[in-house]
Amino acid sequence: MKIGIDLDGVLTDIEKFQIDDGSAFFIKEKNKHLENAKGYTTSEIFEVVDEEEGAFWLKATYYFKEPPRKFASEVVNLLKKEGHEIYIITNRVADLTYSTIPKEQMKKIVEKWLKKHKIKFDKLVFSSGTKVKEIKENNIDIMIEDSPQKTLEISKHCKVFCYDARYNSQIKNNKNITRVFSWYDIYDKINMIK
Repeated sequence: MKIGIDLDGVLTDIEKFQIDDGSAFFIKEKNKHLENAKGYTTSEIFEVVDEEEGAFWLKATYYFKEPPRKFASEVVNLLKKEGHEIYIITNRVADLTYSTIPKEQMKKIVEKWLKKHKIKFDKLVFSSGTKVKEIKENNIDIMIEDSPQKTLEISKHCKVFCYDARYNSQIKNNKNITRVFSWYDIYDKINMIK
């Protein structure tokens, strides 16, 4: 099976990072408060303008050193060992509008991070949109995603495992969307499909 895996929010816990580190930054430095814990972006969570969100991400580049979610490396490598093809499909270079890190450098950061955490994969794909184009080009069978908008769009083209988060709680299971809660839950549900 060809398995697509998102990076931020799936391999890492961006929700926790944005709530914890965003609260510290916006309360201490901007006198802004957490307004919407179910927001997807820091601008939605703290109800700030683009420039303020940009200031947070410019300072928070240490996020790129965050460890993977618990058991993410173990399960991804187990799936690969069992013969599945692993495609890391990320919008990392496209979504970081305010990053001062050039795209080519960001790609190297991602590659280094995957290597450091011993996450084995067949192909690393950088997308700049809904990921549908890349999913079709690579014949992905299942995509593991957390973005509510991308989950809905991708589900029109292949099965999606929606990694549970506050910001995607409105997404309901259907024939192409299955909510997942941990990396071993993903492993179990993939085995049920086989």
